[in-house]
Amino acid sequence: MKLHSSWFLFLAAFPLSAGTIDVSRAATAQLEPGDSLVFDIPSSNYSASAVRFGLTLYPTGVSFALMSEASDLPATFEAWLQSSDGSFSKTLGAPLTFSPGALSSSAYSGAVSTLEGFFQLTAKDSQQIFSGLGAATGAATGAVLTLRNLGPAVLLGLPGTALRQDLFATLSGGPLEVGALHGAVLLRESLPQVPEPHSGALLIAGGLVLCLAARPLERISRRQTEWH
Repeated sequence: MKLHSSWFLFLAAFPLSAGTIDVSRAATAQLEPGDSLVFDIPSSNYSASAVRFGLTLYPTGVSFALMSEASDLPATFEAWLQSSDGSFSKTLGAPLTFSPGALSSSAYSGAVSTLEGFFQLTAKDSQQIFSGLGAATGAATGAVLTLRNLGPAVLLGLPGTALRQDLFATLSGGPLEVGALHGAVLLRESLPQVPEPHSGALLIAGGLVLCLAARPLERISRRQTEWH
């Protein structure tokens, strides 16, 4: 037990990194406080329509609605929209909460809880977000929507549907408004950060390990002396 304790002291010096899980095909996802759902929002169908009508490839309005099974949990989320390469992002000013609603589709019909938001973008912001890694060619590649849980643990999703189907996003610009295609969904876990100990604590932990490691060697040395 003492050896395990000393190892825990050493591990405390290194912050834990967040895990990322592909939940695109999952029906539900459990979000602990600080966890995020990350949705890809492809814009290829919007840009194709924009080309036909001679409009800009980059939408200036992005609305979204995440559907989940009806619940009374006080879930609160913050939302931000960013480029696919993470170089630029826009954050909604106020946290979002679920409101009661109803959904009727081929996959699910019934009461739901709905998380809705809208991003109004300038032409410059839109180009920075929707060009992403394709900025060199000028081709719109899509955006990434992140929803981070600010409240208690919550289970999100609709029975019988995949999580990627639970987000409805609309891209708009001028007279054009197009429903976005469904993209991948990632669950980004936010593990608690362990405080970094002071250098003195590290020295103490190192001393404990060395002492514990020296005890078996001391016993072996004594036995060898007795044998001789």
